[in-house]
Amino acid sequence: MSYEKINFKDYPNVDTPIDTTNLNKMDQGIYDNSIAIDTLDKKIEKVNSNFKSIESTNLSETSETIDKILIDTTIENAGTYLLVANIPINFLGGTNRDISIKIYVDDVINQSSSYVINNNAYTVTFAVCKIINVSENGNLKIAAQNSLGVPYSISPFETQLIKLI
Repeated sequence: MSYEKINFKDYPNVDTPIDTTNLNKMDQGIYDNSIAIDTLDKKIEKVNSNFKSIESTNLSETSETIDKILIDTTIENAGTYLLVANIPINFLGGTNRDISIKIYVDDVINQSSSYVINNNAYTVTFAVCKIINVSENGNLKIAAQNSLGVPYSISPFETQLIKLI
């Protein structure tokens, strides 16, 4: 419902009087807009409550072949989530490098992506965008594993977890 302006005219014109009809029309328009704004605020709060940002754990030590846990968190509310992360991997040497990024939901591997890097790049960013289903108080872990034993480290990063409506 859109609001139609009255377009008041200056005195002595009497086509647009300041009377109860016109004042009530303005009053109703102001009220309707305040309700619409309140409704939008509630929708924004709902969307914001479905967004969780997770910081990676301390990643300063160098790993070789063991799983390095990057994220380990509990999801309080069951549901379907969109998991988004950009994971910066810093290799410390070697020309053939192989790394796997693993996503565990409730201790079950939900996705495992392996990457082989055969060039001189020493820093590679892996993009993760995955829809996951989590049980109530479920556990989410993201881990990295290097099967070739080339030392690597991971810079701190942030993961976004968005509950889909």
